[in-house]
Amino acid sequence: MTRRVHTPGFEVPSEFFHHWVGEENEHMWLFATFCLKYGGRIYPDDRLRPPSTGLDPALEDFLVFARILVSQQIVDHYTARLAADTRLHPAIRQLSRIHHRDGSRHLAFGARLVRLLWERLAEAGLGEDGRRAAGRCLSEYLRVAMASFYHPAAYRDAGLAAGSDLRKRLLDHPARRAAHARVLHETTDFLNRIGVPVTV
Repeated sequence: MTRRVHTPGFEVPSEFFHHWVGEENEHMWLFATFCLKYGGRIYPDDRLRPPSTGLDPALEDFLVFARILVSQQIVDHYTARLAADTRLHPAIRQLSRIHHRDGSRHLAFGARLVRLLWERLAEAGLGEDGRRAAGRCLSEYLRVAMASFYHPAAYRDAGLAAGSDLRKRLLDHPARRAAHARVLHETTDFLNRIGVPVTV
């Protein structure tokens, strides 16, 4: 997003980009501090960094903001549930409530921007090949994003042997696939509704 601030085509939303980046930076700091204080570490996942696709720059712009929206929607799904879970410590629930509230602005803005960028692509003559390429990129991103919740190192730290094997068994399990579809249904419904062919 920061590479697109004050660039042609993003003059209007750039003001909000600054606000969004600042707010997300605060969220990352807060969650990182929490994880380091109470868990002792953060489990990074480089697979969530999508490679350069070599696609048309306008399509790449769309994919950047669509991925951001996907990430926000997944996080919001879990954050809302954590905020409502009475089994959790009140501090965790309050932290989740604040994040859910702040995230609602990002979700609304992101959905509007993604729809607008897709409409621009359609008006510029995006063909069926371009639509399918966007759908493939986002479908893969959905898969990788959900898989990032299954970290072998976290299993090892919890004393569970063969973390990579456990991760694969969980990801392949039909119940987990169904659970992922439930988590992603708002995202996939939205993208398919605006014309982006995604699958889970």
